[in-house]
Amino acid sequence: MFLLPWLESEAKSPFPLPRWQGKFVLKHGRPFTPRPLPKGIKPSELHLCFENNQMALPGSDLVYCEGYALQKGLTRPTHHAWLSTRDGFVVDRTWTAKRLNLKKAAIPLGVEYFGVPFNMIFVLHHSFHVGSYCSLLDATDEWSLWKTKPPAKKFLERIG
Repeated sequence: MFLLPWLESEAKSPFPLPRWQGKFVLKHGRPFTPRPLPKGIKPSELHLCFENNQMALPGSDLVYCEGYALQKGLTRPTHHAWLSTRDGFVVDRTWTAKRLNLKKAAIPLGVEYFGVPFNMIFVLHHSFHVGSYCSLLDATDEWSLWKTKPPAKKFLERIG
């Protein structure tokens, strides 16, 4: 596993990710297992991971997750959002080989994921309140996770 040691070193670095973001993901996050997209779930637009996954929540039994992921062939993790099954399998509608026209099958391009599973009601209320689908970890508005110290457990979802 590469992401957990990377996040730990970033949290201690003199030039880290925003300290609160890395520490929050370390404290409340967990690893997720990549797999191909399940049947019936279609790939979505590239570079719109927050929007793709927040829009897919209503009527779904999947969980919105945000944190860091490592894409095949890259050496630096990316701030990313994905969906997860209740048992911790990644449903990544944004990073798929089918979407990139590399293969006919929807092969996941993410090889490692570590992030925070969020409560659907919180995610949807936040999207509605700010009027857009944006990162929850980057949010600085009054709905921000960082307005409560420590962030309320009601924002988080249990997985596995």
